[in-house]
Amino acid sequence: MDKVKSFLFILCLFIAAIGLSFCSDDDVPATGISLNETSVSMHKGDTLRLVATITPPDATEKTILWSSSDSSVASVSDGKLTALKAGSTTITAKVGEFTATCSVTVDVKATGISLSSTKLTLVKGTTETLVAKVLPEDVTNKDVTWASSDNKIATVKDGAITAVNGGNVVITATSLDGNFKATCNVAVTVPVEGVSLSQTSLSMITGETIQLTETINPSDASNTKVTWSSSDDSVASVNDKGLVTAVKVGTVVISVTTDDGNKVASCTVAVKKSENVGYDPYGDAQKW
Repeated sequence: MDKVKSFLFILCLFIAAIGLSFCSDDDVPATGISLNETSVSMHKGDTLRLVATITPPDATEKTILWSSSDSSVASVSDGKLTALKAGSTTITAKVGEFTATCSVTVDVKATGISLSSTKLTLVKGTTETLVAKVLPEDVTNKDVTWASSDNKIATVKDGAITAVNGGNVVITATSLDGNFKATCNVAVTVPVEGVSLSQTSLSMITGETIQLTETINPSDASNTKVTWSSSDDSVASVNDKGLVTAVKVGTVVISVTTDDGNKVASCTVAVKKSENVGYDPYGDAQKW
């Protein structure tokens, strides 16, 4: 009986050994893992699939664990990456004790550009700064280039506009990312500094007309409009072109006033009666 028990025990051990041998032959351990990419660049919102390869190809273990060092930048699920915001993260694929990694950089592409002003009026010699904003707010590359349609009127550098001469010009900001453009129309004005008249005093006789001419300073002033006036129209009047007409004996002041700056110049006019004798067809000879 003891011999039978011993035989059965040895038989069980033999069968168990054979079973273990079969199991060992079926279990092929993984010896490594690799990814099809080790470094990728993505734009916010993009997706990308990483492919993991386990070695040897017939390894028994097929389960891959995926992870992201910063899932707020890019998340991963079964090898599918989703770019969420600008930044960097490392994607890791793990099988057993073996790992493979891929460095991921996410940027945010520009979608447009805007300016702090789209219309400006500047005085010659002054400077004003425009602010360009590349959209969206979290865009990676915020750099822009600046240009003026006429540097003789206004120049621009880093958004700072300098008014050079009177006229109109277009300032353009262009994003380096996407080549988006925004413009600002700039009008440069040259203020009036003063006004003078061709004569500052006149002696006229009744009925006579004399043309006064105004000179605006500087010569390139933007607004050259003027208004003429007489201190006493009954003595001498002046029209809107500066033509003075003597009406009766007396003294009067003819003035010109600039529309820009209210600069004033004046001419004193003394009106005298004519001493010449002429023929009056309606009566006796008289002085005129």
